[in-house]
Amino acid sequence: MIVFATTCKGRAQHIEKTLPKNLTDNPEEFCRFLLLNYNSPDGLLSYLVDNYKDALKSGKLTLYSYPADGPFHMAHAKNMAHRLGILEGADILVTLDAD
Repeated sequence: MIVFATTCKGRAQHIEKTLPKNLTDNPEEFCRFLLLNYNSPDGLLSYLVDNYKDALKSGKLTLYSYPADGPFHMAHAKNMAHRLGILEGADILVTLDAD
C-alpha cells in the first residue's frame, strides 16, 4: 500500500486546495492519505471533519494530531508522519507538502 503523508501547521488554506485533488486523482484502493495536524491554529481539524467524513470513515484519509504547543519542527513532524504511515501498513511512503 502507498501512504501519502502530509504534515500541517498553519497551512489549512493549502490543504483545502490540494487534498480534494489528491483524493480524486488517486482513487485506487492501495493508496491512502495520512495527515498529521501539528497543532495547526487555523481550523484545520474542523475543516477536515466537516468535509471529509466519508474519506475518514473509509480509511482513505487518516488524521492524526500532535497537540504540543511551540514551533513547527519539520524533521520531527515528517518523522512522526512516516512512523504513523508504517503503523497504517504502508509498503511505500510518499511525503506530500501541504502546499
